[in-house]
Amino acid sequence: CYDCIRIRGQVASQARQGGRADYWFARAVAIAPSIPFAYADWGQSLLQRGQTDAAIAKLKVANQKGPHFADALVGWGEALMAKNQSHLALAKFAEAEKYAPNWGRLHLKWGEALVYAGKKDEAKAQFARVAQLGLTPSEKSELARNALMDIYKPKPWHGWRDFVKEIGTIVIGVSIALAGEQTVEWFHWREKTNYVTEQIQGELA
Repeated sequence: CYDCIRIRGQVASQARQGGRADYWFARAVAIAPSIPFAYADWGQSLLQRGQTDAAIAKLKVANQKGPHFADALVGWGEALMAKNQSHLALAKFAEAEKYAPNWGRLHLKWGEALVYAGKKDEAKAQFARVAQLGLTPSEKSELARNALMDIYKPKPWHGWRDFVKEIGTIVIGVSIALAGEQTVEWFHWREKTNYVTEQIQGELA
């Protein structure tokens, strides 16, 4: 089934098996070339591998197939951010808001783009809104990291002891957030892998 093949691609991507992910996403696209979901998944997978131009190409197609599909626009915005084009990413996030105004990840990434664009007051407003919306556990960790970096801004140092203390505080805080995110992601993808296995076994039965 289309969704089963998409999920196989997502699992392969999470397992850092780029070639396998490309294979499954290509199969999903072949099955339903007019549906945007597999194109968007493929774009996100390529983005995670650092292939920003290829990711944008897939996400553009997803946007063409589904102009009101917010996931494609947000992924496109994230890819533009990866290319240090936050000013262009802001337009994608603003467009995505028309179709998914209460999507937490959209406002999270929008806030990050505003930070990179130097619009910190607007970024804080987005992060404040994010806190009131639904987020996945990994996105909550990401929001915590953004808040942490805002709270622990560099302060004037009065010697090496203050320097070490300041850097240590930031490193420890970020490490805790990252560790929590990785744990959550592991359980999330274990659940997806089990789901795919059950679907495959059902098809073979």
